[in-house]
Parts: sequence; structure tokens; C-alpha cells
Amino acid sequence: MKKLFLLVLCFVLVAGSAQAGAGSKSADVAGTKFANAVGDYLPPLQAFPSWVSKIKKLVKPPIYFYDVKANKTHGPGLLIVDFAKHTFIFWGTGFKPQERILLRSSAGQDRVFASGTTTPKGNLHIAGAWKSHNHPTDIAPARVVPSEVGGSNGTWGILYGFYFTNNGWFVAKVAAKYNWDYGNTWSESDHTDGITINHGQDAVLSTDLNVPDGTYVRIHAIVEAGADQTGDEVFWSAPDPNGYCYAYYWIEGYTWDPELNYYGRACYISP
Repeated sequence: MKKLFLLVLCFVLVAGSAQAGAGSKSADVAGTKFANAVGDYLPPLQAFPSWVSKIKKLVKPPIYFYDVKANKTHGPGLLIVDFAKHTFIFWGTGFKPQERILLRSSAGQDRVFASGTTTPKGNLHIAGAWKSHNHPTDIAPARVVPSEVGGSNGTWGILYGFYFTNNGWFVAKVAAKYNWDYGNTWSESDHTDGITINHGQDAVLSTDLNVPDGTYVRIHAIVEAGADQTGDEVFWSAPDPNGYCYAYYWIEGYTWDPELNYYGRACYISP
């Protein structure tokens, strides 16, 4: 029995070699492959305690388990991180069906490390690369609220950062356009490294892009060998005492015809 659980866990962590930032399609595929492969050995996803507790007793560092408590928006979840291989897999249940979810962790800094879409039954399966060298102290899923409308002050809300998925046939970088007075002159911020197709990345305005607090800000996607794209949505870069919000974007198409899309914001509320 011990060998069986270790074999199953090794398979799970090898399956997590896909990038964490991959879009919902790759996240769902990873979960489906896992479910098909070990469905004969493990009970349904909802029954966390019966099999997770046994695996936890057998496994030693550098593999760690992190429980996500249920709340009014979702059921329980489990994050397994292999710090030697820098891979992770997340299971969650009790979500609303077909929702876009961002996963945030506190691992040295509050960051979004993955995105995915829940299944028709409200489960969430994401596998990928764990990029941080720090252990998470808190894991929180947040729903991306679609189709927002602009606020009364002419912006789309206070923003902490962008989460960006590249579904296009090119390499893209995330930057921002910002100004102080909502005028016609916009400055361009620093940018991330290149993001390849079917990968995603978060970009914190203040630390990654060096966007000043107290400015109006829009996403700016740099398409290598193609036409850059700037979002229409204007946010406000400023500390939020109630928590922080990410704006979710994705880009698709080809170098000669890229298309930038806005989905909505995911907000994490401070306890």
C-alpha cells in the first residue's frame, strides 16, 4: 500500500511539469489526465480526508501539503508542492460551475501563481510549475468577476496587478501605460520577460512594472515582431486598505493580427 501511494504521488508531481500560468484549457486537461490515470485507485475528489491523510503520513520534505478551507464561495481545496522539482498540483471542489479562478498565495509576496476554469460539476484542477523558492503561508482562490462597468470616477477600480495569459502564436510581454491626470500623454512602464503561447504570468504594478501609486493605468501588451496592444480599461494604481485586485487579460491571434481581451477582476479581501 505504501508503494502504491508513493507511485500515485510521483505521477501527480510529474504531471505538474506544465506551466502554472497556462490557460483554463490546459488546466482542465491536466486535471482530466490525472483523474483518468488514478481514478481506479482514489475515491472521488470530494472525499479529501480519507486518502489525503494516508499520503501525508508517507511523504516527507521536500513535498508539502497545504489545506484550503471552505468558505461561502467554494469548498475545500488542497495544494501539493514539490520544492525539489518546483512543481505543484491543486485540487478544489464546491465552486460554481464554469468559473474563471485565480489562485493567490503568500510566498514572500502576495502573488497570483495560477489560473483555471472550474468543471461543470464545480471542481478545479490545476497543475504547473511552482516558481517561488518560498513556502506559501496562505492560499486563496478568487473568482474573476466578468463584465465590469467603469466606476463613477472614470476608472475601473483600484488595481494591484495584471494576470495575463498568452494564447497567441507569438511571444508577448506585459507592461502598463500610466499618467497622473487622465490626459492624453501616457508613459510606458517597465515590462515582464517574454511569455510564450499557452502560458500566463502575474505582473504587480508597483514591484514588477514600477508604476507609481496614485496614477491612472492601462495594460500594454508588447507583441514581439507584431503590433503592440493597449487595453481600453483604465484603472487606479493605489494601495487598497480592503485587500487587492487583479485584472485578468488574455491575448490571442498572430503577430500580424493580435487581439487583447479583458475578462474582469479578481479581488482578495483582507480578513
